[in-house]
This record gives sequence, structure tokens and C-alpha cells, in this order.
Amino acid sequence: MCAKILNKTKRNLSIIIKINLLEVRNAWGYSESRNAFICRLDCAPARRLHNHRVPISSRASGKLIKTNAKWKPTVRTQFQCREICRWVSNICGSLLRDMHALEAASSGLATTSYVPCVNYTTGQTSGTDFVERRVATLVAERTARRQLFYGIEVVALQSGKPTCLDFNRFLPILPTFVSIVWLGTEYCHVNPIDQVKSLQLARSLESRIAVLPHITAYCLSQERLDQFLALNFTNVLPIRGDLVHEIQNFTYSWEIVEYIRKQQGDKVSICVAGYPEGYTSLPQRQDPAEAMRFLKRKIAAGADCIITQMCYSSETIIQFIKDCRSAGITVPIVVGLTVADCFRTYCLSEHIAGVHLPPEKREELLLIHKEPQRVARFFVQLILRIIRDVLDADVGVYGIQFFTFNKFEPVYELLKELRTLQILKD
Repeated sequence: MCAKILNKTKRNLSIIIKINLLEVRNAWGYSESRNAFICRLDCAPARRLHNHRVPISSRASGKLIKTNAKWKPTVRTQFQCREICRWVSNICGSLLRDMHALEAASSGLATTSYVPCVNYTTGQTSGTDFVERRVATLVAERTARRQLFYGIEVVALQSGKPTCLDFNRFLPILPTFVSIVWLGTEYCHVNPIDQVKSLQLARSLESRIAVLPHITAYCLSQERLDQFLALNFTNVLPIRGDLVHEIQNFTYSWEIVEYIRKQQGDKVSICVAGYPEGYTSLPQRQDPAEAMRFLKRKIAAGADCIITQMCYSSETIIQFIKDCRSAGITVPIVVGLTVADCFRTYCLSEHIAGVHLPPEKREELLLIHKEPQRVARFFVQLILRIIRDVLDADVGVYGIQFFTFNKFEPVYELLKELRTLQILKD
């Protein structure tokens, strides 16, 4: 069902290909007959190959690029799209680099001007609502109060335009922090690094609210990481990512954590991702115990806060938190959740993160998947239940991060419910 939804319209496919969220731009091949790079994604339940073309006449050297690969797999479910993209990436790695080079050359390595679209509250503009900038410190302080708090994750662009953030819509209780997604393949060759759109948004927000810019290992050299650190952001969330570039100096996120901590000391708060269900984005899913060992290594390297991957199971989240504490991990934990606004957004989150609803909940969702309002209500109530379960479990976790996908309305609705029930309060 999700496969049909994901491929229902060209517009939805465009959302996937444009890598605002999915980052599948690695799947480029060259079509000599069409004189274009093509991204091939076969996400339908039958043999249906979708092509997204970007006309390119030649590579930077002037020579045409060809591939001999002719593999066109039959894909039964949309979840196998990740494997296709990785396969294409293996044979077309040079194409990706040439694509970046051509884009960079055509733009002079400078991005178009990015003007953030932000409406601040009166308290934010007067400076009375904002003192502490380090996310780990904020999370620890609010956790000590034993009261629910939240942050939001956003992407800098929405449909090619700056994402509009209106903090007045979150009142009376603002997010504790704003986490900003790093699109590895999109930002790989943006120079200087301060022209990366996510960092421009972070720079714009940082004087009014705590910001947590991400950075991925993909395409990350030590020199580029030094350039990032020179921007003096107070927080960072390093992520390994699923792709590997030949020029990168870091293979795992713990290596980035270790380097940042050695260079910056305690001046910066370093958050890392935790995975309640293991590494669900990988074709061969690792067991949670293996993921826990990796998490411990990130903490040992200097991370001071954990934000979990999205998960739709209260039991899994609670067990993950208990496992962290049993493993000797004492840093504060924030639970990552998604309030989907429609079935298509749920399918997209499923596809990106590899996490799924429990079977009984999925069956319940399928009965109403063609009714957007009921779907939105379903997710508001589901996430509300998860939050209550985590709080009732008394595991010492009170922070939530909403993976918004730049869909803010369901988050507003959930916050309203939480306030009405006196779960979220000043």
C-alpha cells in the first residue's frame, strides 16, 4: 500500500528525488540517448521504473559519461528502494561526484541567497526568553524538573523555498531547541561552508533559540569539519549517514564526536542519535545490542546527549532507555517521534527511517488511510499515548523531539492536546 502511495503522483516522486528528506541523489546514471543523468527508483509492486532526469551534456572534463549496467529489478515493496539506490551508488559513484562538480561549476560554488522565513515571539525578540544555548545543558535542566519539554527538527527548505517557522504558533510553550537536518549529498560541495542552507538557518535562529545543526560523515574531510567548527556553533549532532564518499576522513559518527571534543573541549554540546530498534535504515538490520555498543562508543568519545530515532512502540522506547541506563549510559535522552499529517507522510517516514507501526496499529491505519483528517487524528492520539506511556514508566526521560518533515500542523494539534491534559505546562 505504501508503495502505491509513494508512486501515485509525479509530485510525490519529486519529493523523494529532490532529497529534501530522503537523500537518494546517489542513484544517478547517465542516459546517452536522453543526454541526461537519470535517477532510477523502482518502488512499485510490479515492474515500473520511474525516471527523474536532469539534462547534462557532458562532465567537467567534456567527456560523456556512460554506464554499462542494465539491471532493472522487480521490487515488491518500497522498502527495497534503499537497496536499489545503494546498488546504483556503487556503480555510479563517479557520476555523483561529476554531478556535484557540474552543479558547483554552474553556480560558481556559491549557493543562491537564502533568506530565512521566521516569525519570532515578542519574548524572543526582546531576549527575555533565551539564556542557555547548549542543548545538553538545557535537556539536563528540564529533565531535572521532571516536566515534559520538546524540540523540533526541521529542514531548511520546503518545496525549494525557505521553510517558514512561526514560533507564535507554538505558544504558550516554545520548543526548547530547533534541530536542523544536514542533507549530505546536497551540501557536499557547497563552499564556503557557511553558505550551506541549514547552517544559514541555524545562524539566523541561534540568537533567539537554541539550535542543533547536524553534520554527516558523507563527504566530510578534516579540513571541512574544521571549517564547520570555525563557525562556532554551540551545538552539533554528528551523523554517519548511509553513503560513503572517497574523500571523507570519517567513517563513523563517533570519530566526528571524538575530533570535535578534542578540538572544542566543553565549549560545544554534542548530541548523537540513538536507535531503539537498531539501525533500521540499513539493508541488514543490526540487532539492538550491537547498536547499543556503537552508542556507548559515541558517549565515550564525548557525546553529552542522545536523541532517539523515531519509533512507534512505547515498549521499545522504554526498553531502549532502560538498556541505556543498564549499559552505564547516563547522559540525558530525548525521545524522537513523528506526528504524520497524512498517510503519504507516514509512508515517507517509513521509507526514510525503516521504522514501522506495530502490526495492529498498521492495520488500524490502513482502514482509514484515504481519509487525511482521520489519519492525522490517528497519529496525534498515537503519539500522545506514547508520550504518556514514557512518562508513566518513570524512566527519567521528559524530552521529546518532533521530526516534523516541515509539517507543523499536526505538531500544533498534539501540543494543544498535551496542554489541555496538563501534561505540557509552564
